[in-house]
Amino acid sequence: MWVDAAGHSAGAPVRAGQVIDQAIIAAVIAAAAAGFALLFAAVLARWVLFRRRLAAWDAEWRAVGPRWRSIR
Repeated sequence: MWVDAAGHSAGAPVRAGQVIDQAIIAAVIAAAAAGFALLFAAVLARWVLFRRRLAAWDAEWRAVGPRWRSIR
């Protein structure tokens, strides 16, 4: 049975293998979180650029479209 400094019962100390396992799991989770953040940023940037491109295309069409539609 393990006790802490105050004399209360406590769990067994963490072994070196468990510390290594926890560090590996934390590194994998951190890498996955960073990957998802980058993926989200890329999708958001693509969406913003797509919207800007469509807006520019629409503005250009509003300027040129009436000339195409008129009968000369």
